[in-house]
Amino acid sequence: MRSFATIAAAAALTAGTLSADIKITEQLSVSGFIDMSYTSVDSPAGDEKGFSFDQAEIDFDFALSDSLSARVDLQGTDSTSIEQARIDYAMGDVT
Repeated sequence: MRSFATIAAAAALTAGTLSADIKITEQLSVSGFIDMSYTSVDSPAGDEKGFSFDQAEIDFDFALSDSLSARVDLQGTDSTSIEQARIDYAMGDVT
């Protein structure tokens, strides 16, 4: 059982470095992550071990044209909220 806990803890620690950027269409890509933690407390009253869900995020990137793009980041724990939303416009060479 201890080897399972070691493997689970190692997986949880390395999972934070993994990310995905999925291209849905030429104009839309989606990325995100799930943030989880594993705790282990050894005490005279008994050992407490477990996983907890901390946060999830999903990001939408829109390429509307060569000069116009947008991004919306949604985050959630018990409820979902907009973390940020922005529109980018490239004006070209500005002197």
